[in-house]
Amino acid sequence: MIAYNSLKEIFLKLTYILRGYDLVEYTNRNSEAQNLIRYAYETNSQPFQQLTDGCSYVWVNYKEDEVNSIVDIDGTYIEEQDNFNFVYSQLRVLSVHWIFYGESAQDNAYMFRQRLYSNKAKEFLSQYNIALILDVPEVVLLYEQVNNQWWPRVEVEVDYYITTEFDEDVDRLVAAEVYLETEKKEYPILVNDESED
Repeated sequence: MIAYNSLKEIFLKLTYILRGYDLVEYTNRNSEAQNLIRYAYETNSQPFQQLTDGCSYVWVNYKEDEVNSIVDIDGTYIEEQDNFNFVYSQLRVLSVHWIFYGESAQDNAYMFRQRLYSNKAKEFLSQYNIALILDVPEVVLLYEQVNNQWWPRVEVEVDYYITTEFDEDVDRLVAAEVYLETEKKEYPILVNDESED
């Protein structure tokens, strides 16, 4: 199972890849990419008020969906340990938001949306058991006022499936006490006295 902070890091790295930066830029704290690609709503991220042309923000949420309640359970008896191993597998839905700012926001967001379908994105996410839900809405340009200035702003909201698994060892049941409690009811019993020869 992937921890939430690790999910955020995965999608931040995906942002670097899809915006055309090498992942080396991800670790270089003084790179252009570090200034343009940021976590949203983080205490250690650059605040929204310090916008620059071409910057983008990303954040990840778990999304309520009916598939979240489906859990597959597969059990195997392990003879050497005399117990059972159960693997619980669950498909969940993630909602990932990207916000692009600046004069190039519309172009950046449109190109980014197209790259979501690329083999590069698919290969990167498949190593984490994450897959794109193909119904990606179109990008729409809006304006947001920040520091008494109107900034072009485009939001891209994308859903993904993620498969999570965990396993559990359960001791084999050797003996159990069973109690049977019934309601007292009277039923007529018919007896057939005729004997067949």
